[in-house]
Amino acid sequence: MNYTHDCSRCIYLGSTVTEDNKDVDMYIHLRESLNELIIRYSSDGPDYRCITVKDPFEDAYDSKYFNIYKTAFCRALDKGIIK
Repeated sequence: MNYTHDCSRCIYLGSTVTEDNKDVDMYIHLRESLNELIIRYSSDGPDYRCITVKDPFEDAYDSKYFNIYKTAFCRALDKGIIK
């Protein structure tokens, strides 16, 4: 999908579709201390959700986006962005 996302610290991890059939883009936001996984569901600035990479599955466990966060996390691991 590739919605507009203007953060220079974010790395695009790909797009997918949620269980309720919404297109979303996945990013990882790199910080010095704590990285975040981001799910963007439109180009409007505030239309995103995020969780920390420290323990993403604990933060997202009750989220309807759990599987999307899991996919983003695995993509970041596969690309060697996080370890």
